[in-house]
Amino acid sequence: MNKKASRLNLGNVISIIVVAAIFCILYLPTVSSIVSSFGRPEKIELPLVSYSTYRSIVRDDLRDYGLERTGVKDYTANIYLSFETSEVEIGKAVKFHLEIEDTEKRLDKPYFYVFLVNNTGNVVSGFPEEVYLSTSYKLSKWVLSNDWWTPRTGGDSLQIARQTLITGQGKCWKDNVYKENCEMWYKRQIVADPSQIGKWEVWVFLFDEQYKTLDGKDLPSENAITYTIESFDVTPKRPPEQTSNIGPTLWLISSTATVIVSAYGMFRKVSPWINAKSEQIVEWLHRNRVITAIAIIAIVADIVIFLLRP
Repeated sequence: MNKKASRLNLGNVISIIVVAAIFCILYLPTVSSIVSSFGRPEKIELPLVSYSTYRSIVRDDLRDYGLERTGVKDYTANIYLSFETSEVEIGKAVKFHLEIEDTEKRLDKPYFYVFLVNNTGNVVSGFPEEVYLSTSYKLSKWVLSNDWWTPRTGGDSLQIARQTLITGQGKCWKDNVYKENCEMWYKRQIVADPSQIGKWEVWVFLFDEQYKTLDGKDLPSENAITYTIESFDVTPKRPPEQTSNIGPTLWLISSTATVIVSAYGMFRKVSPWINAKSEQIVEWLHRNRVITAIAIIAIVADIVIFLLRP
């Protein structure tokens, strides 16, 4: 019994490429999301600790501390704060990322404190723990185990290396699983109360456990190295948007139909014509191989850049 051997001819190859290109263009956002998810750091959200009334701190206390207790000889650093969004509705959480750049490579055991100031000027929460603020001495060093920080609530489910907290990204343990690439984000839920509407602030003060002179001797100082302030807006709650599944459903049906019709046309109509003209097509490609190769490389590069964009 003779079986007809199948082979992948030029028409089929070109048809597959064209149909695949149409599919990618129609579903590019989905493809882009899948591609960009590879290699992303795991986002770790750290809740800010609430401040009690008996240790109440106000914006003026932070300002006085910043003016009187900032600056250490030969120590410089940059603190970068970036918010997930610059406006937060009441009832939702503010989220921000913190990164510290040790510009002079002087920091040995750095640590910092975060203070969240509400619209009335009161400190409502902070990181890593509630702390007393006084211009008589610098804020206390972190309580770490082998240079790893563990939240006081949550047990051993989360452990973060000091350097990960300082640079904002690095190694950590989550649910007793070691992870090489964790990205630190801090969050605080804003109470669903109209009285919270207004401008809020995040203050960050940076320290080192022990300061040293350039020749390695102890440098007695009670100061912070530097500090920064960033603000964001707490806004009223917006009315929920009316969404409909009709639009996405129609798009899915039409895009699927487009792929099917394109595939049918390519394999039933275009592919036989390409095979009939294969010699001329191959000859043309051979004559114009340089410009064809450049065009293909440019198209592929554009697609890759789009898929891997931040």
